[in-house]
Amino acid sequence: MHLKTFMACAAMLIASRAGVAQWLNYPAPGVPRSGDGKVILTAPVQRLPDGKPDFSGVWSPDNLNYLTYLGADGTPMPMRPWANAVFLHRQATKGKEDPDATCTLPGVPRIDSVPNPFKIL
Repeated sequence: MHLKTFMACAAMLIASRAGVAQWLNYPAPGVPRSGDGKVILTAPVQRLPDGKPDFSGVWSPDNLNYLTYLGADGTPMPMRPWANAVFLHRQATKGKEDPDATCTLPGVPRIDSVPNPFKIL
């Protein structure tokens, strides 16, 4: 009985990894590409019919420096006084009350806290 359970779990694990790997090189339609197939990063932002930026697609973080502070490169980040107070408090308490510390959904930009691709629909 244990061998059957183990084999079923192993098969599901292998199948799930193969499914994830298929998205890595998927050429999403509508993305501007050069002749060699690379994405043109300087192209204008794609927009939805209502004019808002289109963030749909597969995203993969390449830098986790901005995980806890968007101004990590030294750029001053304008904050409202209450937000700055929360930020300074969380720095002083080493994030003890941070929502991510209690497994609450992190949201943007913290959604990329693990270096795995994710898809926005």
